[in-house]
Amino acid sequence: MKYDGRNYQELDAKLQGRCRESRKIGNHTYAQRRNRYSKEGVIAILLHNTDILSFYPNGDIKVNTGGWHTVTTRARMNDYLPRPYTVSGYGRGRTMLYNGNGWDNPLSAVDDSVLIKADGSTEGGGNALDVIAEVKREKLEAVRPRNRARYWINKVREGKPSPKLTVATILEEENQTVRLAMMRVFGFERFILDSGAKVIDQKADYELLELPLDRWNVLRALKMKCSTTGAVYINQVPPHCHEVPSALDWMFDTKDYLGQVTQQT
Repeated sequence: MKYDGRNYQELDAKLQGRCRESRKIGNHTYAQRRNRYSKEGVIAILLHNTDILSFYPNGDIKVNTGGWHTVTTRARMNDYLPRPYTVSGYGRGRTMLYNGNGWDNPLSAVDDSVLIKADGSTEGGGNALDVIAEVKREKLEAVRPRNRARYWINKVREGKPSPKLTVATILEEENQTVRLAMMRVFGFERFILDSGAKVIDQKADYELLELPLDRWNVLRALKMKCSTTGAVYINQVPPHCHEVPSALDWMFDTKDYLGQVTQQT
């Protein structure tokens, strides 16, 4: 049954008789009295273990997410908030409180809780304009690397070199997707050779090179030199390859590539 209490008086009228202290009003949702031995006499809307709304006799209403900025939490709030008040998600992990349908002019940000005073003013919560500006910045920061990666990928497709691109600028790039696209434009073999990568293992005409990219990632590549022509080839291998044999086995999908080649020669 849909519960239609929208203020303290209506909730108080519903909590009578056997259901004077608590009444189920929805899935995992209850109307319950708080502070029954005090003059304040708060009535709360409880969702799971969180009082998402608290109604006071003086007309104040406390809106509280308890840190649960979920679709269900906001839906329950909208079920029992008196109109014209509504809440809605804004950005990732944010909840906004509105007075009417003016989506461009939220009343307050519900960081965890905000008090709607009887006169329509709010107390607590976050500044709505600050949150809007912060969400916009977050969106721009998320889009910027994607656009930059697309720029470099297009250069690869068009076969256009970039004379201003250097090993140093590539290594300074923090975004891995953008960095990889820049390497492709610069030329992977040229990048490895010019970067001064460290030799961590050597067998015959093979060298396993390592280049730290940042605090968490390293680039490993196998350098192969043809003994007949003197040509040098560079192939990237996974970071788990610590020796030349394991890098060769990964490349050629064998258990002992170097041993097989030695036997054949």
